[in-house]
Amino acid sequence: EILFQDGKHLRYFDSADEFFELAKYYLANETQRRQIADEGMKLMHAEFNCTKIAQYVMELVETGRYSAWWQTGGKPQSIYTPCTSCVGITHEK
Repeated sequence: EILFQDGKHLRYFDSADEFFELAKYYLANETQRRQIADEGMKLMHAEFNCTKIAQYVMELVETGRYSAWWQTGGKPQSIYTPCTSCVGITHEK
């Protein structure tokens, strides 16, 4: 759970049986399913957008390493603030 929080951004499972139980549950609970999907999408667009990835690549090229919040045990820096190229991106409902 370094990058994502179980139950907030996604759901983890350890077996096929657990996967099918979760799938059945979330197919019957659309509001919770959508909330987790939305939170996961927000985090991905905020923390792994084109601007952030380019910054990581440039830092890696220039210094031989890069610093990211998940490597230091910190928290996401942008807290769901997407770059301008990601504004307006939504998933199908």
